[in-house]
Amino acid sequence: TTRKTWADDLPDQSLTLPEALAGYTIGGAYAEHSEGRKGSLVPGKLADLVILDGDIEAVPAEEIGRLNVIRTIVGGRTVFEA
Repeated sequence: TTRKTWADDLPDQSLTLPEALAGYTIGGAYAEHSEGRKGSLVPGKLADLVILDGDIEAVPAEEIGRLNVIRTIVGGRTVFEA
């Protein structure tokens, strides 16, 4: 999301935050033909997710990397809690 074009004659290759999130969630599930089991938070799908200490959509893109994971849930079960 913060990638800058390094030459004026090259196309912009940065992603918006929604594009990046989709790529890591439903896009990744689609790539491995498992979008019916994971990739989005809907009833019946695996609940694999992280909970951060801030709102990824509210902080400036340059500060996303400073957010901390406070809980990781895999298959609906907490596997890490800060």
